[in-house]
Amino acid sequence: MRSLALLVAAIAAIAAASCGAPGTNVPKLAAVEALPNPSLPPWIASISPTGNADTLAQIRVIFAKPVTPVQALSGEGTQSLLSHVRIEPALQGHFTLLTPRMIGFVPDQALPVGTRVRITLTAGLRDLAGDALENDLAWTFETAPLQFVDMPGTGESSDEQPTPLPVRLQPKVRVRANAAVDTDSLANHALFVAGNNETVSARAELQAQPTPFPGTGAEALFDPQLNAWDYNISPASELRRGTTYKLVILKGVAPRYGNLPTTKDASGFVRTYDALAIVPTPSASPGEQNRFAAGDPVIAFSNALDPASVANAVTISPAPAAVKPLIMVPDWRSDGIVINPYALDPDATYTATVAGSVKDIYGQTLGQDQRVTIRTSDFAPGAWAPSGTNVFPAGMPIALNFYATNLPGNTYQSAYARMTPVQLLGSPRALDALPPYRSWPSQRLNAKRNAQSAVSVPIQKQLGGGFGALAYGFRTGLDAPNTD
Repeated sequence: MRSLALLVAAIAAIAAASCGAPGTNVPKLAAVEALPNPSLPPWIASISPTGNADTLAQIRVIFAKPVTPVQALSGEGTQSLLSHVRIEPALQGHFTLLTPRMIGFVPDQALPVGTRVRITLTAGLRDLAGDALENDLAWTFETAPLQFVDMPGTGESSDEQPTPLPVRLQPKVRVRANAAVDTDSLANHALFVAGNNETVSARAELQAQPTPFPGTGAEALFDPQLNAWDYNISPASELRRGTTYKLVILKGVAPRYGNLPTTKDASGFVRTYDALAIVPTPSASPGEQNRFAAGDPVIAFSNALDPASVANAVTISPAPAAVKPLIMVPDWRSDGIVINPYALDPDATYTATVAGSVKDIYGQTLGQDQRVTIRTSDFAPGAWAPSGTNVFPAGMPIALNFYATNLPGNTYQSAYARMTPVQLLGSPRALDALPPYRSWPSQRLNAKRNAQSAVSVPIQKQLGGGFGALAYGFRTGLDAPNTD
């Protein structure tokens, strides 16, 4: 029972020590040559880890027979036995006897990423039965490789995501590594490469190192997203304006704490800003709820704008409706001037004049006034009716109206049902009282294009009297599929 208690305590100590990130005073680790897995003599049951290992892996040697008596586990006599076990490079920690048949390494911290470790059992190591090593027995294992993730310009693309904004001529470009790297080595292996093979050397600096989150387990500390090291890479000299550069990190970047450099190139892309100009755009917010069917109006630019320079910088002819604000540069579209769609009429043409004083965030101006033609489409189809449950005193002049604009085919479906007292118990639902929506009769609107139509429901007629509860439903060609 005593050996079991010691084993549990030792494993707990290993797990606790592994939770700490490497300190800044940890020296760089010496290189280690790879070795094949050795053939074990029968009296050594297993060695671990071998091959690839997690940073929280436990280094253990398990013997088929005891190598020390139970009563000697806490004594000084074990030191002669442990002197036959070596670890290279010199990781912080120590070997100890966990049980009479197990030697383990108790680290002061987790094994570093990008590290090859060699364990050597030296000649003369023996068990209590007299079995002994005549020659050294050694093997190596490797932790997860050092690598770069989330390179710029390599995220998942989506039609709903705007094009990444351009960068400055001497930007600080963030790259992320799964462990600390040597910044000098990173700078020496990083290049900005233009399409004509022009190359610009780089500088590198640490931007942010991981901070353990309270309450997270040891595994979470080594998740690349939670334990990421962010570095800024910047060109040693200014890049050319309006140019796309490939940011390349060549293999061979040395880790800060490990001894295995990166084995793969990593690359991403950045685009420097061009001259400020107005560029074509289909709409301000495609895919969202727009006032106009073809999208709400926006004037798009090649670069992100300085919002302060936009105030009073746009005039529209013919004069739009007096709504405020008329224009804005929203956070979600910093490279565009959005025009309030409620200031404009449907199926109309306007001319917007943009002052040459409009600036981008780089200090560039348009230089001279620019005119942009804005063509609005029909209003986007839409419909509205009151929803939820409402209670009114009998005899009040209550109106129930359904409003619609530009419905497909100028048609809709409607249904009404007087609810019984039983149906009103609990939390009443109109759908429970109405027939299946596929049987709802179709109604036609005598509506003009781009004009809102109102349908007034005769409540008392539908109720069959001056009081009661009425369930109602409206469906249009705009409704999402419903299987009720």
